Amino acid sequence: MFELQGYRTIEMLGDQEDISLYRLQRYEDRLSVIAMTTREAYPDEKQVSAFQYQYDMLRRLDGRGTLEAYSLETESDRPFLLLQDIGGKTLDQMMRLRGDGQGLPELLRVAVAIADSLMKIYREKVTLHEITPCHILVNLETYEAKFVDIRLCSSEFDKSPLSSLTGRPDSLLPYISPEQTGRTGVVQDYRSDFYSLGVTLYEWLSGSLPFELKDVLNIVYHHLGIVPQPLHDKHASIPRAVSDIIGKCMEKSSDARYESAYGLKSDLETCLTMLEKMGKVESFPLA
Repeated sequence: MFELQGYRTIEMLGDQEDISLYRLQRYEDRLSVIAMTTREAYPDEKQVSAFQYQYDMLRRLDGRGTLEAYSLETESDRPFLLLQDIGGKTLDQMMRLRGDGQGLPELLRVAVAIADSLMKIYREKVTLHEITPCHILVNLETYEAKFVDIRLCSSEFDKSPLSSLTGRPDSLLPYISPEQTGRTGVVQDYRSDFYSLGVTLYEWLSGSLPFELKDVLNIVYHHLGIVPQPLHDKHASIPRAVSDIIGKCMEKSSDARYESAYGLKSDLETCLTMLEKMGKVESFPLA
């Protein structure tokens, strides 16, 4: 059982190859917090540095698109990042646990909330470089979504100790952009995030990844040269316009993707508004 002095462990929220997420409650005042720590009890120097880097970047963002950072603590050389708790679960948890109760309006509201948080992060001139369902905390009661893990993020003057091109867990490979394979000769920029978010939303809306991870070469090949099955072909309940938005996020060329998170959010909001007012989503020119 995970233990941190002064806190009671409520539940585990996520367990990845390199980090674990927990919901804790402080004994002193019953404050609920999210604790992020390394999975290894004795992490290497680069992992520890990445936690310090994330803490500094979260303090800078101050809750704009991300969870607020309360403190960074260390016990026996293991870092513990204590974060704001907005309630809810990670997007990954929600996809694993959900039944058939969530309709398209609920799915779109979450997509809009994620795009809104990404937009707020971009306003601070920060690029994430890594987006998966494990990186996002979502509260379905308030439809609030915020990024939890931003260890790979960068700005003009800040660069992570970790690299998005090497040394990352294989479980992240289904979400990397073509530029992040290192095979395109194109330097990744913020539009790489749109591809990763497109994969994440594809999975959120359909319940399955566009490309399943079989082996490294296979997934890289698919990212580089295979167009995924359009969502509206995969699931008749998903409107063509929504499918086209996800398809635009996942264009192989970064120049063909969205130019801004605002444009992506606006298009998703247009779909949601049509659905709520007319009961259907008609096609329209995308941003």
